[in-house]
Amino acid sequence: MTGTIFDSHKISITEWIEYWRNLLQYLSLSADSWNNKNAFTTAKYWFAKTCLLLDEIQDSILLEGDVYCDETFIPVRSEDIIRKENNQKLRGHSINQMCIATITDGKTVFVKYIGLGEPAGRQVYEALKDHIKQGSRLITDKDPCHNMLVRKLELKNIQYDSKKMKGLPDNKNPMNPINQVHNRLQKFLRAHSGFRRDELPGYLNLFAFSFNAPHDLYEKLDRLLNLSFENPKTLRYRELYRKSKPDL
Repeated sequence: MTGTIFDSHKISITEWIEYWRNLLQYLSLSADSWNNKNAFTTAKYWFAKTCLLLDEIQDSILLEGDVYCDETFIPVRSEDIIRKENNQKLRGHSINQMCIATITDGKTVFVKYIGLGEPAGRQVYEALKDHIKQGSRLITDKDPCHNMLVRKLELKNIQYDSKKMKGLPDNKNPMNPINQVHNRLQKFLRAHSGFRRDELPGYLNLFAFSFNAPHDLYEKLDRLLNLSFENPKTLRYRELYRKSKPDL
């Protein structure tokens, strides 16, 4: 197994499969390390190796037809919060909020971190331009940050007023497909609430992998095993922990 993520450690593949099974079922790294009687640093090491396997997992995603598009936000860590001079927190989608662009056709999702605070049209366009087929129908709220994407990809844009949709039951909310994605994504990220914010892209790749087909857990585990051998990558424990990177 030289040259794969299994290289240099006396860990059986069955242990890896059990770890992946827990990860795909939204078990936190802390809980997994406790269940398997491993150090938390070991669980983080295995997670970093898994992220290497999934680094390009969303690259080929291309949605077409009716595509729902919106953004969701997560806070920066408490120690990184920027406050006003009077020590009050900044309101709204400020630079204390990390913006994640999300699209779905109701079956497949693409998610990407695009920056802090309210996104600009250029950010949304650059993040999504390679993942929506030209001429598709883009279903959005009325946020102008989608305008460049619509114009450059010649999309048909159906807009809904987010204020009028508040309080609507799911079956009457036209943005429900993307709302459900956001609900699952937020649940997934809460399960890993202590993660370093510079690791967010890895968590988003893992979420997309867990959300998208194949939906059978064991088919996903088989795909991870195949990725391990088809796209061999290595990461040494010391390399990961040699130096600490700053959080976003």
